Amino acid sequence: MQDQLKKRRPGGRSQQVVSAVFSAAEEVLYSQGYVNFRIADVAQKAGVNETSIYRRWGTKEALLLEMLTKRAEQTMPIPDTGSLRTDLLAFLRDTLTTAQTALGTALIQIGLLSTQRPDLVPYRKLYWERRSAMMGVMFERAVARHEIQGQYDPAFLMEFTSGPILARLLISGEPLTVDFAARIVDNLMDLIQKD
Repeated sequence: MQDQLKKRRPGGRSQQVVSAVFSAAEEVLYSQGYVNFRIADVAQKAGVNETSIYRRWGTKEALLLEMLTKRAEQTMPIPDTGSLRTDLLAFLRDTLTTAQTALGTALIQIGLLSTQRPDLVPYRKLYWERRSAMMGVMFERAVARHEIQGQYDPAFLMEFTSGPILARLLISGEPLTVDFAARIVDNLMDLIQKD
């Protein structure tokens, strides 16, 4: 009988624990930063056993990548403004804003770390696939509205728009401004219209 109740309960205990851990992880990330982020602090804030977190995620990076993927979906929804250009601009503005937060910094740091950590690759890949799918939706809508024609590679489009942002964050240090986002979008639109 107890098993049946567990099955009926929406989300169940497991989902409640995940939500509590994600909320706690976000709090710890914002207050301590990525370098000082500790699973022990997350466990204490979430009111769960530290070993439960390690059993489910294994490392702080795996926990953060999964939490960050979920949060990115919630805080950076797919824009639907009625035009591809303004959709892309809204999408990039959200990306630039997030990139300059503790959440964005952690994503970049974990992304870099994952190049040397095979255990993190599936999490990084999932994040990239979800972001690319969002880009794909914007282009599908634009094709349906007859703004553009043809088929587009969402992963390449994400690379095209993300590359300049990462170059500024990791190399040049130039500011991430709305004007910069508009220049990226204008270049992408020029490329699409030439096709």
